[in-house]
Amino acid sequence: MIKVIIIDDESRICSLIKILGKWDEMGMTVVGTAGNGEQALELIRAHQPHIIITDIKIPIMDGLEVIKQTKYERIPAHFIIISGYQEFEDAHRALQYGVENYLLKPINEMSLNDTLRKIQTKILNEANAKQIMSTVKHEAIHNRKLIQSQLIQQMVEVPNLFPNSFEVIESVVKYLYHPAYFGVVFTIDLMNTPNKKLEKDLRNEIVKDMNCFFSDDFACYSNWNMLFCLVNAEIDDYERIKSSLEEILNSLNNKLIRLWRVTCGISMGHKALRSDIMQEAIVASRFRLTSASGTLFEFINIQKEGAGFGAQLIADTKHALSTAYTQGIVIAMDREINGTCVQHINPNKCFKELLELGEYLIELLTDKLAVNELEAIRRRYEHNLFRARNVQELLETAKLTLIQELKSTQTSQSQEAQEYIFSIKQHIDLNFSKPIVLKDVADLVHLSPEYLSSLFKKETGMNFKDYLIQVRIDKAKVLLKARPHLSISEICSAVGYPDQAYFSKMFKRVVGLSPSQYRKVFS
Repeated sequence: MIKVIIIDDESRICSLIKILGKWDEMGMTVVGTAGNGEQALELIRAHQPHIIITDIKIPIMDGLEVIKQTKYERIPAHFIIISGYQEFEDAHRALQYGVENYLLKPINEMSLNDTLRKIQTKILNEANAKQIMSTVKHEAIHNRKLIQSQLIQQMVEVPNLFPNSFEVIESVVKYLYHPAYFGVVFTIDLMNTPNKKLEKDLRNEIVKDMNCFFSDDFACYSNWNMLFCLVNAEIDDYERIKSSLEEILNSLNNKLIRLWRVTCGISMGHKALRSDIMQEAIVASRFRLTSASGTLFEFINIQKEGAGFGAQLIADTKHALSTAYTQGIVIAMDREINGTCVQHINPNKCFKELLELGEYLIELLTDKLAVNELEAIRRRYEHNLFRARNVQELLETAKLTLIQELKSTQTSQSQEAQEYIFSIKQHIDLNFSKPIVLKDVADLVHLSPEYLSSLFKKETGMNFKDYLIQVRIDKAKVLLKARPHLSISEICSAVGYPDQAYFSKMFKRVVGLSPSQYRKVFS
């Protein structure tokens, strides 16, 4: 029930308001009336009302003082000012205290109830927001590690979209009470061929060691041959954290069997949770490309100067990519491999230049491939670059990967197959909200369902059903972020799922979070 207090030194005005208000209809009740400011404050403190209707000219303490004192005592009430035309200046002063509603005398029934309804809507919205926040925090207790890992992933993979401040993130990631965050990145370089099991075992060992030193003061996310950690500590704990990380590295790198080297990058403590924290640690860890691996690199101490590979390499390689001249890529890269002087370059700038070449290739292929295929190329390219152990290997990896992706694209699709696949994807993109089955799509392009299924898998790397699910889930993710007013049920229908339970199951399988969790954390 919404509680209301009325303040006016004329009892007939208080009685009139009580008569005119449609209290029951709006779920409200008048819990008291007061004839002066002193009585009003006693009532306000006793009842903690949601709405206070007050005249400005009241004895002992005027209405403005009542408002000021109520705000000072942090009582979250909404105010309605009653004023005459001659009191307009006083009503205007009330705006300084956040009062948004006022009624002119004589009081009109319609105006009174319209104002009350407007405030009722605000109060209900506030209550709903509090309930949502309470639910998020409750779920965060049970899903804390998963959500923390998702947030670190966002800091790593989409840093430009990572919000600088967001209440849900603060409530979830501030899982302890220390005022600073440190980014830590471990990179595993295997001396022989890549071994996923060995990498996984080493990551697990690092997590175990981090738990020993930092207990619940850290969260992590792993990808490729890297482990990304967010450590929560005091701002002056930097030396202690450094010492712990060096001990972990020494333990891992001093094994008798020399099959790997583990390097670590660390950023200084930040008082705000920003993507910079993780990006600085990543930048620091890249300096193993020009220095000895197996050591700790601090962002504050790394060399910020130094050149990249240079404009000539970028220009020549881009030209070779645009003309599909693979030998041109070889010539440009080999010239750099043979002529690079490691002492005078900045590995971070070199890494960014090679990433730029990958993005240029994707730009060239945009009209030929679907979004998920382009994203797969980006992931493979970045994954290979991250595995390089020195600058020469970085260039060699970029060269081989660019040539492989270019050749793969050239030979994978005939013109006829491209047209079929384009038509099918276009049909899915325009009709994803409607029922879509393979047979109907096959009829549309005059192919048998069996042949179409085989062709689609061969040309896209995905079967038809999985592609349709991916498109619908991608559309759902966009709606969850951009349309907060839509319910999960409405979004489910909008992307072609008649069954909300099945939609939620598919969404969680693809994304790793339920639709409601995804909206709460990433919207």
